[in-house]
Amino acid sequence: MSTMPSAQAVISFTLNGRPRTAVADPGETLQRLLQRMGIHAVRSSDDAEGFAGSDTFLMDGTPVLAGLLVAGQAEGKSIETVEAFMKNGRLSVVQEAMLDAGVVQSAYNAPAAVLLLEDLLRRRPDPTEDDVRDALSGLYSRSTGYVQYFLAVRLAAR
Repeated sequence: MSTMPSAQAVISFTLNGRPRTAVADPGETLQRLLQRMGIHAVRSSDDAEGFAGSDTFLMDGTPVLAGLLVAGQAEGKSIETVEAFMKNGRLSVVQEAMLDAGVVQSAYNAPAAVLLLEDLLRRRPDPTEDDVRDALSGLYSRSTGYVQYFLAVRLAAR
């Protein structure tokens, strides 16, 4: 019995403000597709389990995990990765605040943290510590407590 390979899908979406079209294999995760497109800040750290949050990006303005989505779910969507926040070679306000606050102890999850804090500050310009905890609740980080994140958000909010 012969099995025919499944057809690849052509997906059109907006990536960091630019229209993009990509070809995805059946069942390919959005994380893998983005990495093939040169977006390496959408990290892989939990084998598509969803507990680490390293693969966080914004889809239509909402934080989601790329490793838990198939690439076809990006069709017609707007995707923002941490690369969207750097302008003319300069870090965003949140990225600079994270550096100033010392949130660089483990940079592996830093891109996801930037996205989560950017999203938080869009929704709440003056967030509380509980807001910060809630925003980062899906991000696993062993090497730093929330204290540096609280400081980074206060700096960025100013």
